[in-house]
Amino acid sequence: MDKQQVVYNKVTECIRTIFAFSLSRTPSREEAEDLSQEIVKEVLRSANSLRDEQAFYGWMWGIANNVYKCYLRKHRKIEQCDIDENLPDTICEMPETVVVQNEEINTLRRELSLLSEDYRKVSIMYYIDDCSCKDISQKLNLSLEMVKYLLFKSRKILREGMNMSREYGEKSYNPGVFNIDVWMDEDDYMLYYNLFDRKLPGNILLAAYYNPMTVGELSVELGVSAPYLEDEIKILMKHNLIKQLHNARYQTNIIIFTKGCEDDIYGKTSNIFAQASEELFEFINKSEERIRKVNFIGSDYSKSRIYWLATHIALISALSEAEEEMKKAESFPTLSNGTHGYIWGYNSDKESDFFNGIYGDCDIEPDGDYVNVCNFKIIEKCQEFHPRDPKIDILLKVARHEVIDDNNEILAQLISEGYIRNDNKKYSLNFPVFTEKQYNQFVTVMESIIEKMKQSIKLGVLEAQKVVQNHAPAQIADSCSAVSEIKCRNNSIGYIVKEMCDKGYLSVPDSPEKLTMYAVLK
Repeated sequence: MDKQQVVYNKVTECIRTIFAFSLSRTPSREEAEDLSQEIVKEVLRSANSLRDEQAFYGWMWGIANNVYKCYLRKHRKIEQCDIDENLPDTICEMPETVVVQNEEINTLRRELSLLSEDYRKVSIMYYIDDCSCKDISQKLNLSLEMVKYLLFKSRKILREGMNMSREYGEKSYNPGVFNIDVWMDEDDYMLYYNLFDRKLPGNILLAAYYNPMTVGELSVELGVSAPYLEDEIKILMKHNLIKQLHNARYQTNIIIFTKGCEDDIYGKTSNIFAQASEELFEFINKSEERIRKVNFIGSDYSKSRIYWLATHIALISALSEAEEEMKKAESFPTLSNGTHGYIWGYNSDKESDFFNGIYGDCDIEPDGDYVNVCNFKIIEKCQEFHPRDPKIDILLKVARHEVIDDNNEILAQLISEGYIRNDNKKYSLNFPVFTEKQYNQFVTVMESIIEKMKQSIKLGVLEAQKVVQNHAPAQIADSCSAVSEIKCRNNSIGYIVKEMCDKGYLSVPDSPEKLTMYAVLK
């Protein structure tokens, strides 16, 4: 396939994303349509300059950014507003005396709010606070020549800005959705989730993901004055979530799984996981009698619950084996808080994630009894268990039939949530319990299908890695392989479970049954 056809196919897939890009940067839908058309035309016209198909998205967004800059130049205001560039070392008139119209005064104030910190401080001290160049030099510990340079430069920036028609971006009134995810060995991950309790930090990362932006450009895009943005940017830089480039521009430093990227991943992997779901169902259907003969607590459960249990153990075992064989992603880099892991974001509410977390061996003592939990989005109404040691302790005591204080608050909570049954103060778990020998027997029964599921997971991850590498900006290409492996490896078992539910192989009850939990007593 020639380059022209390759570019045509890919840009056709991106039409909606290009329009969203244009809509966020123009004042009306009509102008967004015009800008989108110009971008598409320029991308198609430049098709022969694409050297590497894998770098298509970075190449395309570079062209889009250049077309947008041309658009801005064409939409500057016709009227001119001059600011005197003579800078004697004396107090001068306030700039408001230069402009007499209220609209021009507001425009000047707008442009002052967009100046970066060094220019803004010097300009405000000179024009607003009536400080001389010498005073500013002393207060800011700058040379007199540097003060004059900053004032000269800021005058030029202000004049250019006042002659430009600026329209706030869509994110100024309609913030984008941003969510963060963290994968690490240690438990100190809440720091990163807490950073994004507010809308602004996430929208800074969204705005500067494909195109590096100055503080002023971010200010216009987000509708937030530069002084407030700078504090947020400093926090994001401290945690290495955004970086400053040599040209005073900032660019996001983590992978963001955009809707286009997620849709592409799903399109490239759906057949793999659809086939895996069929193979898994067929195996469980043939092996139900052998599974029940293991004779664990819960082996007399309904057909539906046995199928959920077998699906859980097959997938969690396959995932564990896949992790062992794909160790390179586990060499976690050091994060800003001294822990080790990876951070990535979503430009969505994670609607493409079908996996809500895994708690592999929630054990109280090393090599002791444990509870295994897999949370899937499709069974949220039945089970959404995020264990803490006191809860696990109570569950294991119940599994071992140990005496528990009947007034224990955690016990009461677990009973009310359906994890423990209370039959006249005889407590039992509402999910299967194995001895270690029984669990090993169960895994042996599932051995051949576990191998098939492992291969499906690995194949899906390889496809996802190619997609993410193609979508991500060049500056974060080095982390694409590891992040997409971790994210997509775990989400793959969620895909398989969703496929099994969609095909009717598994059913989700209305009651709060614990479908993907089990305990092992050693």
